[in-house]
Amino acid sequence: MDKFYYLFLAGLMCLAFAVPLVAEEDDAIPAAGLQRVPVSLTPANPFACGLTIYDNTAGGYFYSTSTPRWNVLDDGNFPAGTAPVCLWCVELAWQQTVQQQLYIVVDFWDTVVPGGPVCNLTWLGGFYVDFGIVPVGGWTSGSIEIMTPITFPDDNWCVQFRYYRQITPSLITSTGAAVFFANGGPTVGTNDGTVYWRDASGNNAFECPAEARSFAPPNLAQFYLKLSATELPSPTEPESWGTIKAFYR
Repeated sequence: MDKFYYLFLAGLMCLAFAVPLVAEEDDAIPAAGLQRVPVSLTPANPFACGLTIYDNTAGGYFYSTSTPRWNVLDDGNFPAGTAPVCLWCVELAWQQTVQQQLYIVVDFWDTVVPGGPVCNLTWLGGFYVDFGIVPVGGWTSGSIEIMTPITFPDDNWCVQFRYYRQITPSLITSTGAAVFFANGGPTVGTNDGTVYWRDASGNNAFECPAEARSFAPPNLAQFYLKLSATELPSPTEPESWGTIKAFYR
């Protein structure tokens, strides 16, 4: 999987989080209540995910009708002092507008100083999920347990979603999926609800500030997302970490 996954990342440039001076407005329509995805991805061990460190899953829900929408990115913050942590579980949601095969690629980035027309980020880790053929409607993944946990060194980060209907032997993007936004606001952590980023040019990169997007009030540009993690081991207390790790894993 590692060799294949790095093919996804080849040539990909990303962005830092200064709010642009001008943000183009996206179209949005309300979304109906969420259904559980027609594939079971919930961890068998209820303690496997650790503690919730970011939660933005409160309604009402909506999605953007603007295209292209296969490659999108949003910022987020853990409560101050949360990091460093080891991310184990991710819950996301999307609108399926056409019934089709769907793969969702999830990447997490750490902010660095922007440079040039394309802003740069440090990649923290990622994964992809094969959801099979997904019917039309609003779907939540439930809690996805990550096979290779991702380390977050600080409390500021961003998440990128890419939607594909084929990944081998070649990548084919999906026009039948759109990220869900949640207007309730984070109940754990924070988010800049004024802006998100959409790959409007379709070049698999994010230009800053040209590709920043916003919505007319009261809609907030913040993805539906829930993250759960465990604390990293303390270098001075390895025995206590062993106890905590055994409890969660």
